[in-house]
Amino acid sequence: DNKVKIAGLGGIEAVLAAMQAHPASQDVQQHACGALMILAANDDNSVKIAGLGGIEAVLAAMQAHPASQDVQEQACGALMRLAANADNQVKIAGLGGIEAVLAAMQAHPASQLVQQQACGALANLAANADNRVKIAGLGGIEAVLAAMQAHPASQLVQQQACGALMRLAANADNSVKIAGLGGIEAVLAAMRAHPASQDVQDEACGALMSLVCISDNKVKIA
Repeated sequence: DNKVKIAGLGGIEAVLAAMQAHPASQDVQQHACGALMILAANDDNSVKIAGLGGIEAVLAAMQAHPASQDVQEQACGALMRLAANADNQVKIAGLGGIEAVLAAMQAHPASQLVQQQACGALANLAANADNRVKIAGLGGIEAVLAAMQAHPASQLVQQQACGALMRLAANADNSVKIAGLGGIEAVLAAMRAHPASQDVQDEACGALMSLVCISDNKVKIA
């Protein structure tokens, strides 16, 4: 596995050194974030990247290049992968990662790729109970629903957005808020638009399962 080999040969350190040496280069930051995203698919690498300051490096890239769709896309993807680790979920949130992801969504509403990766990052971050509350308080539910509305034909946006709603709706207050903002309708629209996609249907059913735990939502879904 090249992910393991690259990490074993010091590749993570090399990528982070490149990011530190060339903070003003969009190309370096974009490709470095993309490399970290792929490397972080390995659990051990995800822990190592975080331990070496990789989360801070990704967030610095986002802050330095807010107008670059490519940097924001790859950075959100890196955060999505890193946030599959429970400790990283806490660290990313503590370093302002939720705000950074939402800023990317707001800056690039027309980009399917940014919205897809950002929704995926929010979904993984929302596995943490405190993060669920924080995401909702910062307008994250509205951001996810806006992505769904802007990109109805994108299977991946709908899949990741439904996954985010599923995780966010595990909080009772969030579940009520999602329903009040039209989230149930958005999930059902995703299911109708992508009937052949097992992934969309899976995440959407999961979202409805979370939402149905609130009694008023049962009636609305039906």
